[in-house]
Amino acid sequence: MRTPATWDVWVYWECDHLRDVSHVRDLSLSGLFLETHRCRPKGESLRIHFLVAEGQIRLDGIVTRVEPRGGLGLKFQSLTNDDAPRLGALVNRIRTASSTASEPPRLINFVRSPLDSPAHPEGPEADVPAAGEAPPPGRTPIGTLTHAKCSPSA
Repeated sequence: MRTPATWDVWVYWECDHLRDVSHVRDLSLSGLFLETHRCRPKGESLRIHFLVAEGQIRLDGIVTRVEPRGGLGLKFQSLTNDDAPRLGALVNRIRTASSTASEPPRLINFVRSPLDSPAHPEGPEADVPAAGEAPPPGRTPIGTLTHAKCSPSA
C-alpha cells in the first residue's frame, strides 16, 4: 500500500536525455508517484535517485500510470542490496509520519486561476501569454512555462 509522502521526499529522475527533480506524492516498497508536468509514456524506464535523509537510494522504475499535468506512477524494477535497507527505512519513516498527521504538508502549490475550473473547458493554457507579454489579470507570473499536451494512454 502506498503511503502519502512527507514534504521532504524528493527524487532526481532521468530517462533518455530528460532529467528532472520532483516531489514524491506517495511511496511504497514497490513503487511511487512523482508530481511532475513532464509527460512520459507508459512502459518507459526511468532511473530514480532519492534525495532524502536516509541516504543514497538508487533504483530503476517503469511508468505504469500517467496523470496529465499531475504526475507519473512508477513500479520499481530493480534495487541494489545496499539501497534496499535505506528504502525500507524511508517507507517506515513516512508511514510513521502519516499516521500522526491528518495530511502531509505540501511544498508545491500550483498557481490557480478561474480558468482552472470546469466552467472554462479551454483550460488554463488558453490565457498563457506569449514571451515578453504581461500575464492576464488574476494570473501570477512565475517564469517561463512550457506546456506539453499529454494523454493518459500515451
